[in-house]
Amino acid sequence: MPTKNQVLNVLRRRYDYHSARSILLEVAIANKLDEQKEYTGKEVKKLAKGIAALGDRVSDVVDGLNELAKEPEAPA
Repeated sequence: MPTKNQVLNVLRRRYDYHSARSILLEVAIANKLDEQKEYTGKEVKKLAKGIAALGDRVSDVVDGLNELAKEPEAPA
Protein backbone atom coordinates (compact mmCIF):
# COMPACT_ATOMS: atom_id res chain seq x y z
CA MET A 1 0.00 0.00 0.00
CA PRO A 2 1.35 3.43 -0.90
CA THR A 3 2.33 5.55 2.07
CA LYS A 4 1.48 9.20 2.60
CA ASN A 5 5.15 10.08 2.05
CA GLN A 6 5.16 8.26 -1.30
CA VAL A 7 2.08 10.21 -2.37
CA LEU A 8 3.68 13.46 -1.22
CA ASN A 9 6.89 12.65 -3.12
CA VAL A 10 4.84 12.31 -6.31
CA LEU A 11 3.06 15.60 -5.58
CA ARG A 12 6.45 17.30 -5.13
CA ARG A 13 7.12 16.72 -8.83
CA ARG A 14 4.80 19.69 -9.38
CA TYR A 15 4.42 21.46 -6.03
CA ASP A 16 6.77 22.67 -3.31
CA TYR A 17 6.80 20.96 0.11
CA HIS A 18 4.01 22.97 1.74
CA SER A 19 1.85 23.17 -1.36
CA ALA A 20 2.07 19.39 -1.82
CA ARG A 21 0.76 18.88 1.71
CA SER A 22 -2.04 21.41 1.18
CA ILE A 23 -3.06 19.88 -2.14
CA LEU A 24 -3.10 16.37 -0.64
CA LEU A 25 -5.32 17.54 2.21
CA GLU A 26 -7.63 19.48 -0.11
CA VAL A 27 -8.04 16.58 -2.56
CA ALA A 28 -8.43 14.03 0.25
CA ILE A 29 -11.21 16.07 1.86
CA ALA A 30 -12.94 16.58 -1.50
CA ASN A 31 -12.90 12.80 -2.02
CA LYS A 32 -14.06 12.08 1.53
CA LEU A 33 -10.77 10.41 2.44
CA ASP A 34 -9.22 10.77 5.85
CA GLU A 35 -5.62 11.87 6.07
CA GLN A 36 -3.80 8.63 6.78
CA LYS A 37 -0.35 7.04 6.82
CA GLU A 38 -1.15 4.56 4.03
CA TYR A 39 -3.60 4.60 1.14
CA THR A 40 -5.07 1.75 -0.86
CA GLY A 41 -4.57 1.69 -4.60
CA LYS A 42 -8.22 2.66 -5.04
CA GLU A 43 -7.78 5.68 -2.75
CA VAL A 44 -4.66 6.81 -4.63
CA LYS A 45 -6.62 6.59 -7.89
CA LYS A 46 -9.29 8.85 -6.33
CA LEU A 47 -6.55 11.30 -5.36
CA ALA A 48 -5.19 11.19 -8.93
CA LYS A 49 -8.65 11.99 -10.33
CA GLY A 50 -8.98 14.88 -7.91
CA ILE A 51 -5.59 16.28 -8.88
CA ALA A 52 -6.45 15.93 -12.58
CA ALA A 53 -9.47 18.18 -12.00
CA LEU A 54 -7.26 20.94 -10.56
CA GLY A 55 -6.01 22.17 -13.89
CA ASP A 56 -3.06 22.15 -16.20
CA ARG A 57 0.49 20.88 -15.76
CA VAL A 58 -0.54 18.02 -13.49
CA SER A 59 -0.20 15.12 -15.93
CA ASP A 60 3.17 14.07 -14.49
CA VAL A 61 1.65 13.96 -11.00
CA VAL A 62 -1.45 12.10 -12.17
CA ASP A 63 0.68 9.56 -14.05
CA GLY A 64 2.90 9.10 -11.00
CA LEU A 65 -0.06 8.55 -8.69
CA ASN A 66 -1.65 6.07 -11.10
CA GLU A 67 1.64 4.17 -11.24
CA LEU A 68 1.83 4.21 -7.44
CA ALA A 69 -1.76 2.93 -7.24
CA LYS A 70 -1.02 -0.22 -9.21
CA GLU A 71 -1.39 -3.25 -7.02
CA PRO A 72 1.72 -5.45 -6.85
CA GLU A 73 1.49 -8.67 -8.82
CA ALA A 74 0.65 -11.74 -6.81
CA PRO A 75 3.58 -14.17 -6.57
CA ALA A 76 3.29 -17.18 -8.87
